[in-house]
Amino acid sequence: MNKKKIALTVTILVTMLFAFSIEFAHSSTDSYSNTNTYAQSLASTFLGQVSGFDMSNYRIISFNVSTPKILNSQTSQIIISAIISDGNGNFSLAMSIINGKVWFFNLNLLSGNLRSTQTSTNDRLAIASNAIDEYKQQFNANYCSGFAQMVPTSLEIQNATISRDDAMLNVSSNTSTEKVESTTFTWYKIIDASTIPQMSITIIVSKTGLITSFYDNLCFYNMANVKTTVTKESAIAIAQPYIEEYAQDNGQTVKTIEAKLEYTVDSSASRGDNNLIYPQWKVFAQLDGLNQYNITEYGVMIWADNGVVYHYGPQGHYRSISRDAITPVLYPVPIVVVVSIATAGAMLLVRRRSKNQQRRTEAKFHLKLGSALILVSILSLSIVPSCFATSNSVVLGSRYNIPTEERTVDTTITNAIANYSTSAGYSTSNLYGSSTTANGIYYGAIGGSGGGVFDIVFYIGHGGHSVEWHYWGWPWQWHTHDYLAMTADDGSLVRDNDIWHNSFYQSINGQKAVVLWSCHLGEDAMGSWITYPCGDTQEHGMPYAWNHVTSLSFDGYFSPDSSGQVFIGFIGPAPFLSYDGFGMNDAGLVFLHHFYYAALIYGWTVHDSLDLAAQSVWGVNYGSTSCIFRNGYTLDGENGHIVVYGQGTIYM
Repeated sequence: MNKKKIALTVTILVTMLFAFSIEFAHSSTDSYSNTNTYAQSLASTFLGQVSGFDMSNYRIISFNVSTPKILNSQTSQIIISAIISDGNGNFSLAMSIINGKVWFFNLNLLSGNLRSTQTSTNDRLAIASNAIDEYKQQFNANYCSGFAQMVPTSLEIQNATISRDDAMLNVSSNTSTEKVESTTFTWYKIIDASTIPQMSITIIVSKTGLITSFYDNLCFYNMANVKTTVTKESAIAIAQPYIEEYAQDNGQTVKTIEAKLEYTVDSSASRGDNNLIYPQWKVFAQLDGLNQYNITEYGVMIWADNGVVYHYGPQGHYRSISRDAITPVLYPVPIVVVVSIATAGAMLLVRRRSKNQQRRTEAKFHLKLGSALILVSILSLSIVPSCFATSNSVVLGSRYNIPTEERTVDTTITNAIANYSTSAGYSTSNLYGSSTTANGIYYGAIGGSGGGVFDIVFYIGHGGHSVEWHYWGWPWQWHTHDYLAMTADDGSLVRDNDIWHNSFYQSINGQKAVVLWSCHLGEDAMGSWITYPCGDTQEHGMPYAWNHVTSLSFDGYFSPDSSGQVFIGFIGPAPFLSYDGFGMNDAGLVFLHHFYYAALIYGWTVHDSLDLAAQSVWGVNYGSTSCIFRNGYTLDGENGHIVVYGQGTIYM
């Protein structure tokens, strides 16, 4: 009887659980369906009423919706990653919707053609004014009324700035190439006589009259309800002990101290949500002399409303590899002569002895060779399928000659990239630190081979040009071999030609997205073979070493190719991720965080992810002249900037 009761009870519980699971599944499906329907409705309204997209032939090729939180925020959003068509071309669509408003909108041509209509600058003025009026009405965005009122009906010049007490409108035209001709309208609210990038709305109108980008930062960011109470003199006094302690610990002296009042997003959400903007004093000190990390600046960030020091540290960059530290390969004439004589004598002895043993060893040699070939074949069977079948994400980072503060930030970003990669379905290896050896770097270089396999690689650490002396022929025929190299965690160099030879699967129609946050490794975009006087022919250039392509587009952002490859690196110095001199604290960290979050969690293209990253730091898209990483900066007297080669329209 007890067994029957137990059986009946179990049956009832299982039935209830099954019914609950079905109901939960239906509920989840219904919830997703409702969100998807809502997102499609908003997207269609925006495309047709605001963007000017031709809805008569509108067709959805793919439409993906997700609801992740905004990075470092509790604010909910709806993310759209879609491919749509107007009958002439296929477009990637990236949108972020917050509280029924459009925070981020990007529309980029993937294939086909744009409509043939051509517009003038004055035509685009009318298009922008109409678009902002439609956005205000369709999306209940009354706060942007002043935008439309400031757009002039005509302009005799292509670039203009229109100001009033509470707002400023910047109009800039991009006519650098016919393909990307457009006019950008950015409307800023003025706070305490300052323009704040995050308190803005941006519209980009293409040459065909289509609005391809729209960023409503006002629907997310807000000014914190605080007042500036800390004076400049007080800020310097608060920062001085931090600066002097660092200088003393590193055998340096303080040359100058400057303080600047800025308004900044609380990107770390240390005071709550990261959508609030606070006043801060940025105190920078110039230091005399170099320490072991080549640091000449130190920064202290102080909230200007309460005097709290919330961020401080050395300000540096990933410097070029020191050539003095590289051991040259030298072959002095006396050594060459001695080694040659010794080698010749050894060869004669070996030849004499080998005649007597040749017949006996020949059979053994063939047996060993056959066994070795069989073993290699067996090992290959176990290795090759995994390389072919899996999309890999390899995260690399060298701690060599990196200060503690920067190592902490580097650990944060490498862990984040690894987590995002895993969430996106990649087989992920986080090799930051001691595992970033030459073999670890070669592991990242191996790559997949066709069949839908796509690999991503990230590296951070010192890099640059490596020069090696070689001797050939007559004593006066010395020459150098030039490499581009990155550092392993122990400080050893891993060179471009060695990486090329260890990325053999990449040469068989593989696809890869590579980001190298390191000095100079974006130089030599084409890649090449160099034949030296000694007869050695070696592969040159990191883009070629990693991607095995010598024809990548020089501008994968504005003029993407169809290679299925993308390479992101630096011309000149790469800043520390913790560098605070670019208008936001830890600008590099914030940029990379948002780039990978958009690419791997939102499912956006590299192009759109770069735009979101730049928006998160400077309130502009990556292609803007105000994007410091694209348009350049100066660190220790050397100019640098990011380069994007290949196909920026690919999805990671």
